[in-house]
Amino acid sequence: MQDHPRDKDRSSSQTGEAGGALWFILLAIAMLVALTMTITRSTDNSQQNGSRERDRILASDILRQARGMAAIADQARGNGIPENNISFENTTVPGYTTVFSSSSSSSTVPYGLFYSSGGGLTYTVPNSEWLDAAHASETSPKYGEWYFYGTTCIPEVGTGTDAGTCAASPSTSELIVGLPWITASLCTEINRQAGIENLTGPIRAPIATTSVYGTVTKFVGEFSTGGLLVSSGNQFSGKQAGCFQGGGGSPNGGYHFYEVLIAR
Repeated sequence: MQDHPRDKDRSSSQTGEAGGALWFILLAIAMLVALTMTITRSTDNSQQNGSRERDRILASDILRQARGMAAIADQARGNGIPENNISFENTTVPGYTTVFSSSSSSSTVPYGLFYSSGGGLTYTVPNSEWLDAAHASETSPKYGEWYFYGTTCIPEVGTGTDAGTCAASPSTSELIVGLPWITASLCTEINRQAGIENLTGPIRAPIATTSVYGTVTKFVGEFSTGGLLVSSGNQFSGKQAGCFQGGGGSPNGGYHFYEVLIAR
């Protein structure tokens, strides 16, 4: 029995409709996949932008506090206070009781940044969001504390113009406040704000090629040698503030903020 022409037309029409429906289904699937990818990328970008904005705020907080200390130290020196008389003694962190020697100080009266009769600042415990908890057990220098030291020279900041002259004498060691063991992303953001060029591929803080801290010693009125901040790209030369990755001895690893209180 032969098919009726109308049956052929109907069959062709149904086949075409089925093919058209399948095309619309595939198109809808493709659009759904594209929409999902777009939403995912948008979410990832939003999270990244949110983290970056958070780091901007945190980095600004660190720099603001450190620069406040630097302003007080500079004011003290401007008022004739000897550098060796500056004290960081406070009621929170032990070890900063200043001991003066007659050879380095013209007075036995300390000028404390955290004394009500001195700088008038209040020692504030570092924000836990600044810190890399992976280094919570570190003690040299100690995790979770501002670190005040006078053992390190930074080329072209004070009178030490290069690695050789920096290491020559205690007179070229800067008076520095540091915040050791901070997060990697916060470290790179600090460098952006401080004008220090980060490494790329991936973006990360420059690596110190020297022992930056030398012998980890809290400042108690005496400067000494042993510490030097140098990187292979000389990113820190002439920079009063920034953040480096430890790699040249002390410290061995981690990310470390510094601010020069007094360049010497």
